Amino acid sequence: MGRAAKLKKQRKQQRLNQLKLTPDLSESVNLSNTEICHKVENNGDSLLKDQSYPQLKDKASDLNKALEINPQDRDAYQNSSLTYYNLEHYQRAITDFNKILEINPQDADAYQNRGLAYAHLEQYQLAITDFNKAIEINPQDRDAYHNRGIAYYNLEQYQLAIANFNKAIEINPQDRDAYYNRGLAYANLEQYQKAIANFNKVLEINTQDANAYYNRGLAYGTLEQHQKAIADFNKAIEINPQHADAYQNRGLAYAHLKQSLRAIADFNKAIEINPQDVNAYYNRGLAYGTLEQSLRAIANFNKVLGINPRYADAYYYRGLSYTDLRQYQLAITDFNKVLGINPQNADAYYYRGLAYGLLEDFKKARKNWEQAAILFKQQNNLEGYQLVQEILNPLLKIEK
Repeated sequence: MGRAAKLKKQRKQQRLNQLKLTPDLSESVNLSNTEICHKVENNGDSLLKDQSYPQLKDKASDLNKALEINPQDRDAYQNSSLTYYNLEHYQRAITDFNKILEINPQDADAYQNRGLAYAHLEQYQLAITDFNKAIEINPQDRDAYHNRGIAYYNLEQYQLAIANFNKAIEINPQDRDAYYNRGLAYANLEQYQKAIANFNKVLEINTQDANAYYNRGLAYGTLEQHQKAIADFNKAIEINPQHADAYQNRGLAYAHLKQSLRAIADFNKAIEINPQDVNAYYNRGLAYGTLEQSLRAIANFNKVLGINPRYADAYYYRGLSYTDLRQYQLAITDFNKVLGINPQNADAYYYRGLAYGLLEDFKKARKNWEQAAILFKQQNNLEGYQLVQEILNPLLKIEK
């Protein structure tokens, strides 16, 4: 029982869809703590974040002694809070910010910095409350708007995030960070042209921003403008040759353009930089599958499953590779794993049915195809449903 050309075409389309995997855009969002560093300079100290961990610990100890002598020393609480903040002891920093606000309830900077500490603890609603207060006291506080925007971003309230980034840009039209993060928010709303416009602004301000090129490349890739995406990933790599995600996504762009060898070269580089990059192994496996190098594809899917044993798509495509090699029992084992993870995967039932059919176990083949037909119909996949029916109808006639 051979495989129809139509069936092969459907499989290739599924592979292409899988190649759309991209890292989360949000990974490049960073809290702005410009305000915190600025305060330390104003107090006559060198930047705390440039001091070593032991120096910060000694400084914290000295400040605690100062506060024992004078519990109302606002400057000592200020320096203590910033020291603990830079030690990443955010809860203790919050305790000191609380003390500052007891001494001066109108201290906008203390609200701002306490909000940053809450944000680092992922307590975003509390952070927003503090940024609100900072803005109420100082309506021109660009950092408070920006950081409130980031808090909303992390709560996936992207429109509110954009509104705050807009305000930060209104106060400072050269605010590179606000344009950058507004671009990320638009990308998460799937408004990719607006995302690109914001990354353009970032690059007008700073032509060496590797992440702006990278995220603009992701946006172009999503719009299927793969050559433009490649150009941006090239720039990101030129600026940062260790940018594993740029290699990974440039490889995806080459794969979309059916340049599999170039894609594989980029996945190789991504793996060289990060040997635990599960998506790079996965996508390299897909690229080898496209080249009909099934053994190499399987080797890559094995690496994926060694890192993440719950990666259903790796089992699925390894099953397809085993089918290509006529190792049907191994294929069935992989499709079993897929369905153990996701019982709604109609394609896995379909190809498990095909494997049983090729083993001439037509009873099990039909059972799998019938389940595939049910799921394809439920999922409004008319093409898949019709394909299965074309196989099932002759079988039913034979049985009659």
